Amino acid sequence: MHVFDSFAGLPPSESDYYQAGEFMGSLPEVQRNVSAFGKIEAVTFHPGFFADTLPKSDLQPMCIWMDVDLESSSRDVMTILGRLPVESCLFSHECCPEYFLPTGIAAARGPDSVMGPVLDAFRNNERDITGTFISGNTGAFWDRNRGIPVMPVNELIRIKDLVQS
Repeated sequence: MHVFDSFAGLPPSESDYYQAGEFMGSLPEVQRNVSAFGKIEAVTFHPGFFADTLPKSDLQPMCIWMDVDLESSSRDVMTILGRLPVESCLFSHECCPEYFLPTGIAAARGPDSVMGPVLDAFRNNERDITGTFISGNTGAFWDRNRGIPVMPVNELIRIKDLVQS
């Protein structure tokens, strides 16, 4: 797993809601947490803001999980959407059920909304975006025609319950 993070909190932005430096977790703090709850040897950390680190990376991601809070950060992450296999998906931690309409994905644009750059990146990469709300603030997005859909959480729980009975 490759983790790209500033380890300095959010960058400056035009947001009226978020402030620069919020959600800061130092690299040593994050490494301690990964060691305690995960497998540190499976993680490569890339410190720095997305705009500085992602363009220098030649990684070909199998999926993207983003928790970025800001439109500007989403725009920076979406610069690598074209590297994501068309069958794969993008997960975002800034979602609500209202984004997922029968007619497609819709969300307001603005400094505190990550969805504008996601919609733009899918369109610019000629991917017909679709997706599903998963749980909490998490949603998944993939190409409607060529992507592999993510199962809704309620279906996964139903399968788990069937297997356990």
